[in-house]
Amino acid sequence: MSRISLDAVAQAMRVIRALNLKQKEGLIDEIFLAQPHMLGSVLVLQKFGVSSEKMEFAIDLLILCFQAMKESGLSWPLIECASNPSLQRLSQKPSGPYNTAWNETAGNHDEHGAQSTFAR
Repeated sequence: MSRISLDAVAQAMRVIRALNLKQKEGLIDEIFLAQPHMLGSVLVLQKFGVSSEKMEFAIDLLILCFQAMKESGLSWPLIECASNPSLQRLSQKPSGPYNTAWNETAGNHDEHGAQSTFAR
């Protein structure tokens, strides 16, 4: 199994510190193209109610990890959705006895704009 060296992480930190916002956006686009499920694993945290500050930290950590992967010079396989149960659950349509209740309450949303199966 390949590992990322401390030197690769240190170099990634230097590279990222030098990036401006536009360059970080470009790196996020690169993550989307190379490892979309890694990006999705971070973005899905919003659905779990993670705050903006913690989302920013998670995105910064993702950027650092991805840049360290690049700095390592190793090739990395595509991380599939199947390896992330949280993404699988969120991407599935509800089924079973509660599906009817889900559909009937499609207009109900909580204070965060998330859909709720419970009427208020």
